[in-house]
This record gives sequence, structure tokens and C-alpha cells, in this order.
Amino acid sequence: PEGMSRLPIKSVHLNKSPMVMSNLKVLSPAMAERWGIDVSAQLQHAAKARDLPDMSAIWAQVFARPQSTPVDVDEDLYGGFVGNADRRRLNDLRRSSPAELASARPSFEDARLSELLWRYRARNFPQSLSAEEAQVWEAHRAARMFDGEGGALTLDALFEALDKLAEEASERDEAILGALYDYASEIAPQR
Repeated sequence: PEGMSRLPIKSVHLNKSPMVMSNLKVLSPAMAERWGIDVSAQLQHAAKARDLPDMSAIWAQVFARPQSTPVDVDEDLYGGFVGNADRRRLNDLRRSSPAELASARPSFEDARLSELLWRYRARNFPQSLSAEEAQVWEAHRAARMFDGEGGALTLDALFEALDKLAEEASERDEAILGALYDYASEIAPQR
């Protein structure tokens, strides 16, 4: 990143340069000459490295992977494939009426599918939601669209991007951008 300098650290791989030896006796003068190794220079480098502060305690922190936030089920494309039994249940549910979907309580093997089914019903058949479910759905939509929960693009950021694109857009492109703007405004939950 800008303003940051890279740590002067390299990974050491076995059987690759740089060569690391714990016993210098295994490197004969003939081998050192053949490989172009200046032993005295390497000994000076080793002495400098030995005099540096011990940094072994921070390696775990340096190479630790950051804790990842749970992936939203709508975005979990790579979370795994849906099993055959769950696929059959989903196909049956897809043929169900909104009322049947509202009363369905399928048991899925994949934990993501219950939430995905609920969101499918909320998006496509909002009339099938109870008052409490509708309130939960609207709160979910507001958190995503206004607050960017789960890394979602907020409406403000979307409108800003559309405005920026409109600055250099042709007449046809402006019509498309305007339609996107209107659609986003139309689906936005009430504040």
C-alpha cells in the first residue's frame, strides 16, 4: 500500500537459493568456488544477522491470516455444492405455491439453504410473509442498503457511482443509468 514499506524479509525454501547451512564444513572451498560463494562475505552477513534483535516471537503475527467474517449465504457461491437430496427438496419447493412455501419446514443437510429459502420467499412472494417476518426482512434490507452490512454496496455509494458514470455518458447510457437510479429508489426500504 501507498506510504508503507515492505519488510526486508524473504521466505527460505529448501533446495533453493539462498542456501542455508548449519555446518560450514559441508561446503568445501572447491564447491564454494564452483557456485560463486564468497565464504568470508557470507560469514560477515551471518555475524550481522546474529547481532540483530530476536524477531522469532513476531513471526506468528506476521504470517497469521486475519479472522474472516462469516460469508453471507447469498454471496457464498464457493461454500460448497448442494447435495442431491437437498437439490430434490429445492426442486419440489420451487414448484410450490407461496402459501405452501410459507408453511414448508424442510430439513436441509446444507445449513445455508434454510436461510436461502426464506430469502427466496421474501424476495419473490412478500405477501406470504407474516407481519413479523416482513419486519425482519425490511430490517435486513435496510441494513444492507443503507448501512452496507456484510460488505454490501450502499444506496448512497450506488447513486454516487451512477452520478459519476452519468458525467461521461451518452444519451442512451444516461437513459440506462436513469433507469437504474429509479429502480434502486423504488426497491429501497422505507427509513
